Amino acid sequence: MTAPITAPTPYAAPTPYAAPQVGYGYPPTPAGPWPGPPVRPPARDPFASLGRRVVAYLLDGVLMSVLAIAAGFLGAALAGGNDDVAGTVMFFGWVAVVALYWYVPTARAGRTLGKAALGIRVVRADDLVTPPGYGYGAVRCLVQVCFEVVPLGSLINLLVAGTDSPERRAVHDRASGTRVVRSDWSPADGYPMLNRRPPSAATVVLISLACVVAAIMVVAILAAIVVPVFLNQRDKAIDVQMRQDAEAAASTLVAAHGTLAFPIVIDEGTVGVVGDARLEPRPGDAITITLARNGSGAFCVRVDNERARSSIYLDSAAGTIGTATCGYRGSITITKR
Repeated sequence: MTAPITAPTPYAAPTPYAAPQVGYGYPPTPAGPWPGPPVRPPARDPFASLGRRVVAYLLDGVLMSVLAIAAGFLGAALAGGNDDVAGTVMFFGWVAVVALYWYVPTARAGRTLGKAALGIRVVRADDLVTPPGYGYGAVRCLVQVCFEVVPLGSLINLLVAGTDSPERRAVHDRASGTRVVRSDWSPADGYPMLNRRPPSAATVVLISLACVVAAIMVVAILAAIVVPVFLNQRDKAIDVQMRQDAEAAASTLVAAHGTLAFPIVIDEGTVGVVGDARLEPRPGDAITITLARNGSGAFCVRVDNERARSSIYLDSAAGTIGTATCGYRGSITITKR
């Protein structure tokens, strides 16, 4: 016998205040305001402060001055009294100090001893991590050297960096596409860069040429002022030295020839270089001594007076005196009144 078919029981209508059934529909809306995006902590300023940069600059300046003074002493020792050799050695010593202490460490590691001590480093502007390298490092060093040789150039460069916020870029930073950041900063700290593109090759070349021209002009102006003063002082020093040599030769002549009847009294006002000329005694002159020097430290002395003329060879290095035929090229003439 077949069981009777019954109709399905309909769902009961929910009451107005019934709790929603679990497992059906959207999850319940939490009470309170809708949650917003997570709040990130403020980004850290990566750029080195102006105070740290100034202190690092001063520390590097002291260390470079010590190295430059050492190069000067080395140049004086190698020159052996030759001013030209000493000046050449000192110049190339200064170039070596700038290259080995300043340029190479900055290009390779982004820091010198002064920057490392203050916890700052030089990096490329496009990633704030990579050292500048030899190309951008050369531009940076060249521009900074140009400002160093210009009067008040370092102060102007400092003012430019102080007025640039927040990157604190000096002129050499702008020209080379570099920035100075704190050593403890990393890109994970985050920072919205304002200008992260390095300068183009044309910009680098133009800035470098402008700096070279400016440096040449400044050096030329300083040379026009300093060189004449230096040459004048050098001529005076040579003149004093040759007077002393002449006095020593005259004293030796007095002792060797017994010309005490004609005492040799130096009249320093008449000392001068006469070149190839041979000065003969003039009317009223008591005695004339012509002194010539050769490369071995010896002197040729010619004595002219009213009674006789004699020439002797005075080797100041060996302390010997003998008769010789002397040439008088580039000689000093002392006239006694």
